[in-house]
Amino acid sequence: MAKPAGKEKQLPRNINSADSVPVDDIDFRSGEKDKSVEELLDEHKRLGVRPFTAEVQEFERLDEGRRSDILNSIDQSVDLETDEWMEPDYENADIEVDWEKLKEASDEERRFEKLEEKYTGPAGLFQLSVQPDDDIEWQPGDFFSIKLPETPGLDLQGHQVPEVRRETAEDETVFRAYSIGSSPNDDAIDFYIKRIPDEAVTEQSLTPVLDAKMKEADEITLRGPYSDELSIKETSEKDMVYVSTGTGMAPLKSMIDFSLEEGLDSFEGEERDMYILLGASYEDELPAHQHFQELDEENENIHYIPTVSRESLVSDWDGETDYVQNVLSDYAGDEIDMENAEVYVCGMSTMAQGVRQTVEELGLDTENGSYHEEVFD
Repeated sequence: MAKPAGKEKQLPRNINSADSVPVDDIDFRSGEKDKSVEELLDEHKRLGVRPFTAEVQEFERLDEGRRSDILNSIDQSVDLETDEWMEPDYENADIEVDWEKLKEASDEERRFEKLEEKYTGPAGLFQLSVQPDDDIEWQPGDFFSIKLPETPGLDLQGHQVPEVRRETAEDETVFRAYSIGSSPNDDAIDFYIKRIPDEAVTEQSLTPVLDAKMKEADEITLRGPYSDELSIKETSEKDMVYVSTGTGMAPLKSMIDFSLEEGLDSFEGEERDMYILLGASYEDELPAHQHFQELDEENENIHYIPTVSRESLVSDWDGETDYVQNVLSDYAGDEIDMENAEVYVCGMSTMAQGVRQTVEELGLDTENGSYHEEVFD
């Protein structure tokens, strides 16, 4: 399995984050096929919300530097000798690129701006897997809030942490919410975490110091689980369509994995088709990309459709490159019967608005319980 948390968001106002609430003794990992999905999820709603510690099992950067791909792409597309636009930086074992020179020598200034952003940017996508100290239960679509450990004396200057964040990096009293990217049947809790761009960093931003602190951490503190609008529904004859961008995929992945494990992808002996549309800028920024590819290869009723808007800048990508709502529209009709579908959407509000408009134009009644979305800015 594969994220850390899916997306960063504010906790719902109606959550009672008591310091200690007993957790009900529920074995959600049992294969009780006689229970309906609704009954199983109702049991989870009775769980208490409390802080707990979890052992860090894995912390991994998912997006690649792609520097070699970028340099090769530039070399093949500009009418310049390599020594005119790049030179080795022996002291830092790096290669310096003269981006202004490239922009001046080409009429593709926008392209080189995007390549520069990818080439010089810090790590942006992480997977965090933790093992709770206690038996913690949750339902697909839930999320936990995370507080990073204190690391006195940690030098953040070498970790590309903006100065505004370094000054308060040790003040980690604020929890930040992230969706669960693993199934309730898993022992570990996975999160997919996207780094906040430097220009959007505040003194309370967690992700800029995440990479530095997790290299030192053996455990972290979590609070939850919390429930939100997005949750798995009772099985039906309808096909399932999951649409997300970036780490908005996390709660959907939890729902997808759980549905497959519990046989919810079939109804009265008939398989339900499952369409997974995931968008990002580059292929390496698609969370759980390999996981979904394997599901597609191993299951005839699963159709994974990734779309990346900038991957063709650095590779010979021959897949989809449009917005996910437009890709969804292209696949509707011949492949996806939108009038007989359940649609689950998670991601940026602008994307969700586009998806809602698209599915309504394709015949889906978004008010009859067949459309479910969770958005964040």
